[in-house]
Formats: sequence, C-alpha cells, structure tokens
Amino acid sequence: MAMEAEIEEFVRNMEAGKEGPYDGIKWLFPPELEARRADLTEYRDVIDARFGSLVYISELVKKSKTAAECRQAGNQRFTVKRWHSALLNYNEGLCFAEPGSEELGLAYANRSAVYFEQGDYELALHNIDLAKRHNYPERLMAKLLEREAECKRKIENGQSKGIVPALRMGVNVEVNPKIPFLAKGIGMKQYPGLGRGLIALKDFQPGYPERLMAKLL
Repeated sequence: MAMEAEIEEFVRNMEAGKEGPYDGIKWLFPPELEARRADLTEYRDVIDARFGSLVYISELVKKSKTAAECRQAGNQRFTVKRWHSALLNYNEGLCFAEPGSEELGLAYANRSAVYFEQGDYELALHNIDLAKRHNYPERLMAKLLEREAECKRKIENGQSKGIVPALRMGVNVEVNPKIPFLAKGIGMKQYPGLGRGLIALKDFQPGYPERLMAKLL
C-alpha cells in the first residue's frame, strides 16, 4: 500500500476514534493536527514539508543488462591497467546485479583480478570466495581457481601487502536470505514518492535477541 493510502487509513481511523494498523506513522505529524481534527490535505502538506527533498530521489533498479555494461566498462579499464577506475565500474556492476544472478559472481571475480594485480592477495582471496558463493559460472571456474592458488602461493612467499578484509562482529540472529545485512523478519518496502523503508515482517518480543553478544572481564 502506498504511503498516501496509509495516511488516509490513519486519518479515517483517527476520525472514527479507533486504532488501526498504521498508527506507527503517528509520530510524523504534529499533535495539534489530531487535536483539531485536521483533514487529509493538512496531513499531506506535512509530508511534503518534511520529506519533500526525498520525494524525487530515484530508486536503483536491479538490471542484469546494466550490471553487464558496468563490468564491460571495467574490463576495458582493466586492460589498460586503470585499476582504480576498473574497480569503481565493478562495484557499480555489483549494485545493479540482481540477487542470485550470475552477474554477482562475475563482478566479484573481476574485483579479485584487480586486487591480484595490485598485490592485495588477501582481498583477492576474499572476493574469489564471494564469487564462488554467488553463482560464478562453472564454465569459468578453472581460471578463478588458478588465481586462488596463485594468491595463496604469493601469501606463503611473503609477497602480500598484508591487507586483510575487516573482521565482522558475529551476528547472533538469523539473517534475511534475500537481504543479508538485515535480520530475518525485517524487510524493505517501497513507498511511492517517498522511497524505501524497513518494516517488520513478524512480531518481535521486547529484548529480542536475548543471547549474549559480548562480555567484559
């Protein structure tokens, strides 16, 4: 449901003196609107005033064709050893790649090639692992495995710059399978004219999660 429809539902419930599923957006509006039983137009004006600068921000649409074009541009720069520019193109390709698509694995593999050429063998290995876990095509796997083995040889011979991917704090909740940086039960919703927002897909109990995250001795 669009944000405007939610506002209309909220106003109708308020006029009827009952609670509704969209009471969570009540914080958006000054309390005096409710006190004087303002109409829907005034609520719209508040949204325009508070979020007008965000209304026309375009959303990044996942497109495999665009992702492939970004990778191809990166390949051209890679050929002439413009490593930084190539990496930017590959990163852009990752942003456009559709979840579960071959383009994800290809972009990670391309990034590993850049890091390899720069002597950042740990980062190259990290991206090789990401490529293998994100649908890198089997027909090209031999080349990727060869690069992986060469990275390990370089590291063993002390030729690495020693740049190690940043460690992550262990996540003590199950992650959303489609959006790995969110917990399972949290999703994203598109609000036409306002952009994306996070929503709860299930009921969470107070204090969730309760398992120990860290301790001091």
